[in-house]
Amino acid sequence: MFCKNCGVQNREGIRFCENCGTPLMAVQQPPKKSHALVISVIIGVVVVLGAGLAFVLTQTTLLSGTPPVVAPVVVTQNSSLVSEGVNRDDLGNVMNGQYIFDDGTSQFYSSFDKSNAPHIYKTEKSTGVTKSIFNGFGWSFAVYKDWLYFSGNEGPYITGTYNLYRISLDGLKIEKLRDIYCYGINFNKEWLYYVRKDNKDSQNYSVSRCSLDGKTEEILVQEGNGYCIIYNDKLYYSGKDGYLYNANPDGTQKVQIGSEKVDSFIIGGGKIIFLDATFNLRSSDIDGQNVKLIKSAMPNNIRVMDSYKGTIYYVNYNPKKSEGRNAFQYFVYKINMDGTNDVLVRQGYSTAAFINLLNDQLYVLDYARESAKGSMVAIAKSMSLDGANPVELYR
Repeated sequence: MFCKNCGVQNREGIRFCENCGTPLMAVQQPPKKSHALVISVIIGVVVVLGAGLAFVLTQTTLLSGTPPVVAPVVVTQNSSLVSEGVNRDDLGNVMNGQYIFDDGTSQFYSSFDKSNAPHIYKTEKSTGVTKSIFNGFGWSFAVYKDWLYFSGNEGPYITGTYNLYRISLDGLKIEKLRDIYCYGINFNKEWLYYVRKDNKDSQNYSVSRCSLDGKTEEILVQEGNGYCIIYNDKLYYSGKDGYLYNANPDGTQKVQIGSEKVDSFIIGGGKIIFLDATFNLRSSDIDGQNVKLIKSAMPNNIRVMDSYKGTIYYVNYNPKKSEGRNAFQYFVYKINMDGTNDVLVRQGYSTAAFINLLNDQLYVLDYARESAKGSMVAIAKSMSLDGANPVELYR
């Protein structure tokens, strides 16, 4: 410490200058506040201001009736996208290769026009105005980020090629994304999932996904059996060995679900609904446990399933083709999840049965020969859930 009188530096702790004897007085240095203390003070001020602001907003709401602005909650997509008017747990439309899709503003569907040429139509829900946006056939519809994705073909006929396309929602831009046979299109976290095979006659199915522009493709499951869906951050699919599996969305860490072999399956009402190896209609929990019989196998076998608001719809075929229609007679039934109230709601003719359920309507797509003209046409129809009041969609 330096003496203020003579300037000599003294040893620490000395009270008087060792040179001149002048009393030494330590200069008091103000203490420095730590960064942590400063931050704590700032946080405290913010909390107090926040509480005050909340109080003011609450009082304003109570006095004026106007609620304060609240930031939107970001919802993470963990299951495949479904149409408006369909419960998120009812994924049968997607797994059946849906031919009608509702994005909340418009409906998109496939049908043949009066001249017997196929189109994809768009109906504006607010006005009811319908127009063709694609000259060709499409199914496995899914709308995502201003595009309608589908499998199909351009031209005046159904060729059965079922390549992967997308079309802008105004119909002005068309892109072929993958030159492969595919169906069962569904989305999850910027990936487009689908079942693919070499051609329509091949029995070698694989589960794949690609980027939204189709440029990057990954084959996730080599030995598939025709069905896949994303549900609660898991990829569910049927294997060529007849068992059900789930895996990570990238196909890794697969796990067998239950011990039943299956012919086909959907996910509905948070349950797995499936046809077993002998075509009995059954359900299980999502992990494959608690298997229950819903409907015993029928003489002509159940072939197609869908679900909607706790009710299962299934299709039974007459295996003998009607030569006049070049199609099979089919019968649509609805049944409760517990197997009660099994009711016939629809019958028609088609080369295969296609049923979709949304907005409290049952939709069918009948692909058969018109008796009068002899041409094969696919006509989309809607009706009530009990099959009453069937009408053709605009074509």
